[in-house]
Amino acid sequence: MAASFRYTALLLALISATGALLPQEANATDVQFVVAQQVAFGQGFVITGNTSSLGNWTPTSAPLMSLASGSESYWLLTVALDAGLYVEFKPVRVVYDTKEALEWYIGSNLNITVPVNSTTVYIQWNGSSSLTAQPAIATL
Repeated sequence: MAASFRYTALLLALISATGALLPQEANATDVQFVVAQQVAFGQGFVITGNTSSLGNWTPTSAPLMSLASGSESYWLLTVALDAGLYVEFKPVRVVYDTKEALEWYIGSNLNITVPVNSTTVYIQWNGSSSLTAQPAIATL
């Protein structure tokens, strides 16, 4: 009996520590970032910011944007972020293969409070940003 009790206690401790079998919140929202800017061959963009999903302000840890199909100047990235989360971010022009930072977006950090539904943030390189879809705000 004692061994069975210890096994059950150990199993419950492992489940509690790992979160296994606990309900997971489904509050992630897809946020698509679009940067409009043509760059030299071998360069691209990352979106970095104050969350681990955006590399915690470290361009080499940030997700790399992809060039839109058939385009030479529209870069896309979709990231799942928690609805209601306040996120600060900036695009950074990088060496595509290494993510070495070449140039940070000029000015203040951009920000968004992630809406419940998916949304798109359009960023004109070193210009303006705007948000489409649900009522969230992207500001300079």
